[in-house]
Amino acid sequence: MNKGKLIIFEGPDFSGKSTQIKLLKPALAKNNNILYTREPGSYLPDTQAYCEQIRDFILNHKLPVGQEAALFAESRFAHTQEMVRYINEGYNVICDRYLVSSLAYQGYAQDLGKDKINELNSATIDLLEKNNLPIYCLKFSLSEKNWQERKAKRLTKICADSIESKDIHDKVFEFYNKDSIYYDFTDRINIFSHTINANKEIEDMHKDVLNVINILIK
Repeated sequence: MNKGKLIIFEGPDFSGKSTQIKLLKPALAKNNNILYTREPGSYLPDTQAYCEQIRDFILNHKLPVGQEAALFAESRFAHTQEMVRYINEGYNVICDRYLVSSLAYQGYAQDLGKDKINELNSATIDLLEKNNLPIYCLKFSLSEKNWQERKAKRLTKICADSIESKDIHDKVFEFYNKDSIYYDFTDRINIFSHTINANKEIEDMHKDVLNVINILIK
């Protein structure tokens, strides 16, 4: 049996990645070997209750960045154990955010540093390496003008959680849109990244995303 793949969607908030995952589900409905999940948290059956409980705690409490990153890592290891099991059984797992987000939000934007994030997530990184599983990343990138417009529109409509309410959006945007930062911070993990032009209209982005996904899971 061939292994599946771990495919993650990454990018700054308001870049449209979660919308694109929603569009993928009906487009790939006939493919019965795809599982969808997210971080923080999990949609997978064995870890959903545990990881979602950690997610709720993080998003509803203002925590020191070190504690926040440690809880993300604790949840991620449990989540990854289940993902690896499914991937080894031949399923492809599509995850909305993953380890790269910790590097972006806590490592870079909140100055915890990539070494600390890698240390906290060492069990997860080792597990992926032991199972010879690279990470395939669709990285959503858009112009600062479009991003600022989307951010202004979105933040007027939502009640921000503890992370969205932090003044780190600009640094997170910089992380995902400056290759020198992105590739420096992800140098410890075995990752293959494909940039998605998030300046496009939703349907045009969907076509680009679907093309990449179909190549990865064929």
